[in-house]
Amino acid sequence: MNKCPYCGEEIDHLITWGSIRQIYHFRNGDYECADNGIDQDFPQFDDAFECPKCRTEIAGDEDEAIRFLEGEDQEKLHARLVERQVDMAIEAKHE
Repeated sequence: MNKCPYCGEEIDHLITWGSIRQIYHFRNGDYECADNGIDQDFPQFDDAFECPKCRTEIAGDEDEAIRFLEGEDQEKLHARLVERQVDMAIEAKHE
């Protein structure tokens, strides 16, 4: 079992957020769910994977999440996450 690099709790899974997009018809101020035979219920997942205990992001994509759950060196994963967070903060500052 893996340990969260932030809270130290033992965890056997990560959590991510998903949303399901539905198609609706809008007529005369009312919404009607469109049943057009298209598979509309396939969830779209976020790129962040979090510790289920402290809810801190551990992995930034599915590949990192898999590597974490398979026991890859936690320090390497943590270093990549911190680097990505710094890059995002710099980008946000320049916007």
